[in-house]
Amino acid sequence: MFNLNLSQKDHVYKHELKHRECREVFPYSILAGFYNDVMSHVEYERWAAYTLAVGAEYKCGINKVFDFACGTGNLVFQLELMGCDASGADGIEEMVKIANAEKVNWHSKASFYTCDFLNLPPVSNQDMVLCLYDSSNYILEVDQQELFFDQVKQLLSPDGIFLFDCSTRLNSIRHFNGYKFREVLNDTTILRYAYYTKKDNIQHNEFFILPEGEDYYWHEHHRQRIWSLRDFEKSLKKTGYKLLNKYDGFSFASGSEKSERVHFVAKPA
Repeated sequence: MFNLNLSQKDHVYKHELKHRECREVFPYSILAGFYNDVMSHVEYERWAAYTLAVGAEYKCGINKVFDFACGTGNLVFQLELMGCDASGADGIEEMVKIANAEKVNWHSKASFYTCDFLNLPPVSNQDMVLCLYDSSNYILEVDQQELFFDQVKQLLSPDGIFLFDCSTRLNSIRHFNGYKFREVLNDTTILRYAYYTKKDNIQHNEFFILPEGEDYYWHEHHRQRIWSLRDFEKSLKKTGYKLLNKYDGFSFASGSEKSERVHFVAKPA
């Protein structure tokens, strides 16, 4: 039976979806199985090198590193190759299962935990805690943001560094407002449609996953709040951090609302 349960009435993919039943699923629950292919363009080695370069600016020696929203573990594995004792957590169980399965291929000793932003993993005394690739934008409420920042402090060593990034409003408007992408992976068509709603500062990323030969598709609706940089600064101050710097994406230039991505570097005050 036709069930077009979409967020926009006149959706750009309605003709491709209209003969299939819509199955609403939690973000990343199905996409996890395709995540490494979907994210194949990401230069994780570059991310890892930049992460350690930032850490070296503020701390002598980065060894123990914990990655929140680690996905399938690719950044953790790269950090291990660079000599770190790295581990990670993700709130999506399917992601963590894949990360653990990938450990064999990477000869990894990393530990991965199923743990979202609002729960503490069983680690402590970390030289650096990460939350990258605009994962912080998935936190939708200010009280949740403050709770997450507060809990990160409990994972850090006394002189540990908290490094996270965010996607800005400029990035949404410039690149992801009316963005369409289609690819076929393992006999499955993946359609993506991204758009930004200014009234509530939400970046929407909808994924329509169409397995070949089936009469249904999976629909994942991802929502990210596009916080102002000032919002992050207020939460850091309220939860007892000293903001060390804000960097424009992958650089040591000053980050601002004119940046597309901003990296925050902070430590407990």
